[in-house]
Amino acid sequence: FAILQTGSTSTSSAGTTAAPSAGGPPVPAGVVAAAGVGPVAGPVQQGLNSVQPYLRGVHVATAAGMGVAGRGGAGGWWRPTGLFSCLFAAIPNLKAALLRPFELSFAQEYPEFTIRSMALLEAGVRFQPEILDTMCFPTSLKLPGHQPESTATPAAKDKPTNVPYSALDGLWQMLDRVPELMNSQLKLLAAAVRLVSTLWECQRSAHGAVDLLRAQPGFWGALKACLPGAGALPTAEAGADPLESEALAWKLQIHTCALHILLLELLSVPVPKGNNAGATPASSSSSSRGLDSLLKDLGPLDVSKLLLACGNLGVQQ
Repeated sequence: FAILQTGSTSTSSAGTTAAPSAGGPPVPAGVVAAAGVGPVAGPVQQGLNSVQPYLRGVHVATAAGMGVAGRGGAGGWWRPTGLFSCLFAAIPNLKAALLRPFELSFAQEYPEFTIRSMALLEAGVRFQPEILDTMCFPTSLKLPGHQPESTATPAAKDKPTNVPYSALDGLWQMLDRVPELMNSQLKLLAAAVRLVSTLWECQRSAHGAVDLLRAQPGFWGALKACLPGAGALPTAEAGADPLESEALAWKLQIHTCALHILLLELLSVPVPKGNNAGATPASSSSSSRGLDSLLKDLGPLDVSKLLLACGNLGVQQ
């Protein structure tokens, strides 16, 4: 987390940082996210400065054996490329331990562990795309019309294959159970929808994950289930029970994050021109048709009222 606070992975003057096999197009190496600022960043930085030569030597030795290069980092201290890849390689069970909390059964039994894992992934989405790629890919989620390449021999095809599992798979399992979680695990659902909202907000690094989630059958139905009914956000009554007030707070976070996703989708839709200026944008995919259907069900007036209510709350995500 101290590393996350200093910002994105390091940059070089040219080239790209390749994404994993299923992680989508490469990310430009010259792009750096804004550095995070935290109350412990200063002390942590001072403590790391004194051990930089040692850390550099350890990583260079590890990277040399793994073929991972290093370079200067942002945030005022040396951070090599592939730092988390080296960490996951050095501790083989670490990735599985980070992904297990995303399993639906585990998340429902131990929601606090899952919420903390989501917080790590959310920080990775914002500041360390390497964590996003490592935890979300490879995944079993597929785009419509995806035809997996078949290069295996007939004998190999008869053997059972391991289906990849990632945080993205677990996140979709939770979204697919929105009504159930809305009644039993509000805090867990709030963390899940907040993470999805962060993916939508940071599509520069998370566009591959967003495309996969958006393409899942039932995604827009799940998003609709996260929106408040009757075109209005719920409000707390004076003298309400503390537990009811807490539940209302989690519901408000779910509603506002879902509306945040919807707003970002609306902002990304091309505006029709010419004779079609007053028409609804054409839907070129099943995901676009799902969005159109959701907007028709809600109605433009209710959408406007909900967005205005969120603005008045002063709540972002």
